Order: sequence, then C-alpha cells, then structure tokens
Amino acid sequence: MRNMSAKRMAGYSIMYGPVITLICYFAQQLVILAGVDWSDAAANKDAWVAGGSLTVITSLIIPIALFMLVYGVFHILDEMRDGGNGDALARYAKPMMLIALAGYTYANGFPIVVVNNPDMGIDAIYAQWSIFSMSGIFFTLSFLITFSAMGSRDEYKGTFNTVAIWVAVLAVACSIIGFVNSGLGGTMTQIVGVTYLVHTVYACRLGWNMACK
Repeated sequence: MRNMSAKRMAGYSIMYGPVITLICYFAQQLVILAGVDWSDAAANKDAWVAGGSLTVITSLIIPIALFMLVYGVFHILDEMRDGGNGDALARYAKPMMLIALAGYTYANGFPIVVVNNPDMGIDAIYAQWSIFSMSGIFFTLSFLITFSAMGSRDEYKGTFNTVAIWVAVLAVACSIIGFVNSGLGGTMTQIVGVTYLVHTVYACRLGWNMACK
C-alpha cells in the first residue's frame, strides 16, 4: 500500500472536497429550495424545515468537504512560501480563505437549528444570509488571489489557470452584486454555482496531478 504523504493527502482532498461540496450544494438548491423565492425568508425557512434529514445531512457535510478543499489549497500555497513569485499573494489568500471557511461552517449550522426548532422566527434565515453572503465574497476573492498566485509560477501557468482566474473574477462580482441587491440574489447565486463547477474541474485536475503522479 502506498504511503499517504502530505502531498497525496492534499491531492485527494482538493479532488474530492469540491465534488462533495457541489453535490450537497445542488441538493440544497435544486431539491430542498426548489421553486422557493430566494428573497422570501419565511418560504426559505419552511423549505429547510420540510427538507428534514436532507437539510441536516447536507448542512453537516458541506463544511467538512470545504475543509478538505481548503486543506489541499493550503498545501499548494505553502509550496509558494519561499520568497519567490506568488509568495506575497499566497500569504494574503490564506487568512481570507480561513475566515470564509469559518463563515460557511457557521452559516450551515442555521438550517439544522431551524429543522430542530421549526417554531422559531425567520431571524435565523436573515442571519444565515448575511454570514453566507460575506463568506461567499471572501471565499471567491481568496480563490481569485490563489489562482493569481499560481499563475505566477511556471508549474501552474497555462490555459486552465487563466480560465480559473477570469471565472473567479466573475464569481467575485456576482457574490458582491447578489449581496447588495436582494432582487438579483437568486440569479447571482446560480451564476456563482456555475463558476464553482468550472473551478471544481480545475481542482480535480490539480488533485489528480498531486495524488496520482
């Protein structure tokens, strides 16, 4: 059996983390919250409660899967901590990504609380939206910085990374617009979801190279 080196563990994490996250994310968006007006807090609360076990399971798994992704990304960023190209950007991205991860972890706790306490008010939904939206801005921005740092290194330069950078720019813009304009929140969330698909493909490619080569 092959030894599980730090690089291989990071590769598997960056490969499977975003895939698991996306599966749970789309289960929430397309099953639990299907047909629900994004700006209607009461409808969102009722949908989370009706989701029952699926709400609880997906809300528990998403933070764990995001941790896997962040672990893998940190391994890449740590390799840049040599004072060379990308070092400054890598140092900037890591704390921002940690803040976003903490926010996502906290935000995913609210649906579970709502399921267990269906009679509570909708304030929990507003709190979740606030934390989730700010975390989304930090997360997309941290990945824009990460991909920019990677683009300064010969081993990561190429079409995949260039596309990832521009898709991250779109994700940052949509995250901000969706937060400040509630009327566009649902549309912007869907667009950001598509950008995550693109980044997941790139993450799987990176993870494969790290874990299997």
